[in-house]
Amino acid sequence: MARTTWWELEVARLAASARLLEGDDCVVRGEIARNPDSHLSRAGFLSPEALPEILAQVGPLVFPCPACRVAVEIGEHAPGESIRCPACASNFAVPAPEDWTPAPRREATDRHGLLGTIADGIRFDRILFENEFTTVYRAWQVAADRPVAAKCLDAGAVDAEALERLRQEVRLAIDLRHPNLVPILGLVSPRGLSVLVMDYVDGVAVEAILDAGNPMAPARAIAIARPVASALAHLHARGIVHRDVKPGNVFLARGGAVRLGDLDLLERFERLPSSPEWLLGTPQYMSPEILLGAPPSPASDVYALGATLYHLLSGLPPYDGEAPVQVATDVLRAPPRPLGALCPHLPPSIARLVDQLLARRPEARPASGGPLESLLEEADSRLLVQSGA
Repeated sequence: MARTTWWELEVARLAASARLLEGDDCVVRGEIARNPDSHLSRAGFLSPEALPEILAQVGPLVFPCPACRVAVEIGEHAPGESIRCPACASNFAVPAPEDWTPAPRREATDRHGLLGTIADGIRFDRILFENEFTTVYRAWQVAADRPVAAKCLDAGAVDAEALERLRQEVRLAIDLRHPNLVPILGLVSPRGLSVLVMDYVDGVAVEAILDAGNPMAPARAIAIARPVASALAHLHARGIVHRDVKPGNVFLARGGAVRLGDLDLLERFERLPSSPEWLLGTPQYMSPEILLGAPPSPASDVYALGATLYHLLSGLPPYDGEAPVQVATDVLRAPPRPLGALCPHLPPSIARLVDQLLARRPEARPASGGPLESLLEEADSRLLVQSGA
């Protein structure tokens, strides 16, 4: 087991002081009832062995950035230490422990039963995200002594054919190395499940910034889009499409790096037939031709990054229907509301660029990530000139 850090002990003390270890409806008490030998049942003593169980229930320690109010994980930083907000890049001092707050415990079922276990060299510490098809854990790779993200696919969503395709995609992704990609490290099968092991990004998804009601200044939005375009250029030059570029898959690391994740949908685009079965992705960021059954292409990735940039600049996705079918219908019916109308103070050149990326015909967009990266570099340079920097 990895070393116990002082802040983990503070988490345990905070959990106890917040009465998270007491009460009839306490998750931890329920765990003790199911497992009397649990370390948590040692009254009056919180041992290092108990901490993974406590952390899995309590969640990470967070503190709102004073500048942008996005919740930032404190990690192993000491009180008074300067920490960089991955969302807005401002620095602030880590507060004293009495001001810390355990993040609200997610209502997650751990339906795979992996929390607190070690399987195939991976220790599953807590749930980061869960939906109908997948559960993403913050985990620990024991041999390498480092944090990783572990994405467990629901058994019902992976038949024999899908599993073989997943293995092919993992083999494809493992060979990719680029500073702006979140690499896949491997595929493991604890208890017969399919679990993708990926680098853990210590930071936030761009989606969290937008959820906090923070549309971005043009310079900041372009600074995020440029590295994503660079990652796409790397993929496209190797004949690979991403298929799910969106704010939830763009991560801002604490050190300032921008990284594109969720590489498990990668595919070589010459293998993709025209078929509705390839409708994989998120409708708000899917191009019209994809919704009509055309195979994904570099131009469809360009459209998705354009839709993401639209969202960054306006605070709204290009199409915002409640149901996926409604969103798809809206995408096919008409172009989105002009970005210049939503953001009247946006430089016209930026609005025109986004319009170009969201062109309804693929041939009217930049052909791939390489030309797109060049266009974003030019836009960034114009913004610098206009700002007088």
